[in-house]
Amino acid sequence: MRVKLVAGLVIAAVVIAAVLFQISKARCFQLVGDVTCRVETDRKIVALSFDDGPTPEGVDAVLPVLDRFGAKATFFLIGDRIEKFPGQAERLLEAGHELGNHTYSHKRNLMKSREFYRNEVRRADDLLLAAGAQTKLFRPPFGKRLIGLPLEVEAAGYRTVT
Repeated sequence: MRVKLVAGLVIAAVVIAAVLFQISKARCFQLVGDVTCRVETDRKIVALSFDDGPTPEGVDAVLPVLDRFGAKATFFLIGDRIEKFPGQAERLLEAGHELGNHTYSHKRNLMKSREFYRNEVRRADDLLLAAGAQTKLFRPPFGKRLIGLPLEVEAAGYRTVT
């Protein structure tokens, strides 16, 4: 009887973990807070976004192409890269692009403490503000979000964009 109970608990835990994993990567569903995965419009438009910067090589490669086509984009930046490559976030803003928060360290964010999530969002927010960005857009690392990260994103006044 005990073996059956343990086996049942293991199976239940695996099923719950699989369901939570699927929820965590659902583009248009989030358990807590608002998420934008598309915008309904009658216009034929494309929203361009770039993640994981800024690096000098990336900014140097992308800005001329966007400028040549008169295109604007949203750049979701990682805080420690803003620190590592000073002036790159400002270059993006000066070129008329929008910046978003992509956490401070871009670490996997499942099963972390509320304090971890709060620090990831706020440290990146402080750097974005120092660069001159007035943003309230957030993109989760690896697209993963369950409860803790969205709670802190919402508390900081951000909107999740996938």
